[in-house]
Amino acid sequence: FRYIGRADAQVKIDGFRVELEEIAMCLNTSYGVEASVAAYKEKVLRAYIVWESDVGAEDIKHLQAVASRKLEICLPKYMLPKELLTLPALPLTQNGKVDRESLPEAQEEFERLTHNNSRPMTNC
Repeated sequence: FRYIGRADAQVKIDGFRVELEEIAMCLNTSYGVEASVAAYKEKVLRAYIVWESDVGAEDIKHLQAVASRKLEICLPKYMLPKELLTLPALPLTQNGKVDRESLPEAQEEFERLTHNNSRPMTNC
């Protein structure tokens, strides 16, 4: 047998089991969020948000603060992402699932991928 990892999106961070889907579900109920996904890469828990098309660039910083506060209310402290990053769209596999391997790992890569995006690139 070859071990290929977990079938779900559960990771262990500092001894705590974290369901990445719980983070995304909480974010998806926040105002202005079209879609989101959480990922644990390079030992950093990040959340990636795609905003609804009617959200203006001037509103994103405020809405990120609202989303951060919602996460603080919904989730235990150990499940809070260290960064909230804005993406123009979530990368998808050919099957239509989120391609977590294609999510940016570092701020520099994130800026390179989104530098032509009209929305600001921010993290909390």
